[in-house]
Amino acid sequence: MDETAFDSLVEEICQRGCEEVDQIILALEQELPSAEWTQLDADTRKRLAKELSDIMAVYKV
Repeated sequence: MDETAFDSLVEEICQRGCEEVDQIILALEQELPSAEWTQLDADTRKRLAKELSDIMAVYKV
């Protein structure tokens, strides 16, 4: 996945709100299957979970 597509995916997920982003982070960390990220390789899924976690950290101060 190129950088632009990755950034778009992160932005689209973040638009869903904090609760859903938290659920997605947990699902990614637990390696639960989802049609939403089955096209992503394992490294990209880990990167997505980290990126979303880093973003959410701002809201959990």
